[in-house]
Amino acid sequence: MKFNVFEGARRIVLLLQGIFVLAALGIGFFDDPYIRLVYETRYPNEPFTLAKNQECDYSNDASESIERKTEDGKDINVTLCYRGSPFSGGNILIPFKLEDDGKVWGNGKYSTEVSEYTKQRTASFALPPDAHDEYRGIWWEKKFENAWGGIKIAAIGYFSILIFSFCVGWIVRGFLGIPQGQDHRIKEESKPADE
Repeated sequence: MKFNVFEGARRIVLLLQGIFVLAALGIGFFDDPYIRLVYETRYPNEPFTLAKNQECDYSNDASESIERKTEDGKDINVTLCYRGSPFSGGNILIPFKLEDDGKVWGNGKYSTEVSEYTKQRTASFALPPDAHDEYRGIWWEKKFENAWGGIKIAAIGYFSILIFSFCVGWIVRGFLGIPQGQDHRIKEESKPADE
């Protein structure tokens, strides 16, 4: 029985493709996404609301990260975003105090006043009753993104391995003089010379 290098290489390629596809799909489908809910407020008298884009502008906004439990006992990571607002002179400051006459006080996000204000509001923050539903909605969005990413990576990896193995096979067959689609060199039969 002859040893067939090309048949062995095809099996190795199939094995590599299978392992890569299973790993990519496994990570995409079974890895739990990391979720944090971002709640925002713009003024000291304004309640926190769920941020639509789930982002905090860390260059202009102050933020605090905490963990809270939902009514059903699920731990949720929460970022409280204290949005900066434009004040006189074009400065973006964090409003930390609101007077009875409507005057708003603001300062830089690293100032003592703003730090005390954010720590006080953060300590008294309670998750709204619908936080678990919001969390699940965002969780499913991220889960779908992860699954779709796993599918894309699996497809890219599968075809990359296929193309690489085809190119290596083409080069090796060329050096060995083996025709495309064959695993061995075709033996030429000698014919008598025509007279």
